[in-house]
Formats: sequence, structure tokens, C-alpha cells
Amino acid sequence: MSRRGFTLIELIVVLAIIAVAAVVVAPSISSGIASINLKSSVNHLAATMRYARTRAISQKNICAVYLYLDEGRYSVIGAGQQITEQLHKGVKFEEIRYGNETVRQGIGQFFFTQRAIPVPGK
Repeated sequence: MSRRGFTLIELIVVLAIIAVAAVVVAPSISSGIASINLKSSVNHLAATMRYARTRAISQKNICAVYLYLDEGRYSVIGAGQQITEQLHKGVKFEEIRYGNETVRQGIGQFFFTQRAIPVPGK
């Protein structure tokens, strides 16, 4: 007589192994997603700062970047244009440092001049 299929015990053992593997892997997937969100937000903010710098040079005007620490968003304002972006979920500004200045709450401001020099705002 040929044996076909699986016994109930075999199926339960396989399901238990899958459940244990899922419990072990789930936290690393979660931290991996958080890491990707952080890297993506940093890259996007850096691109936005480069955009503001380029805009200030090309328009020969001041271009401002506002970092809203409490709201997790940032804006670029200059030459009649405003762009506002939100940080990814779980990513936030803790503080902004520029030289000797540190901003921990409220709004951090940077102004790019037509000479492409970033100046912290007051």
C-alpha cells in the first residue's frame, strides 16, 4: 500500500515551525522598514536643500527652507514658489544644528543666497 498525503502531526509540526520563524523574522522586517523610511526622508530632505540652493542661484534671489520640528514637515519658499513635504511615518526632527546654533523645537530656518551660501535664520 502506497502512502499519500501527510499526517495531522506532520502538518502541525510544519505550522509550528512557520509560526516560530515568523515571530523571529517580524521584528527585523519592522526595523528594516524604519531604516528605509529614515534613509528615504534624509535623501529627500538633502535633495530639497540642493533644490533650494540651485533655485537661489538660478533666480538670483533668496530661497528659504523651513524645517517644522514639531510637525515633521519642511517647506521651500522662494521666487514665488512654495513646496511642502512631510517626513515619512516614524521619522521626526529632534534638533537642527548649524554651526553653534541648535534648534530643538519650533521652526528651523535656512536661507540660501544667490551666492549659494546657506545662512541660518532667526
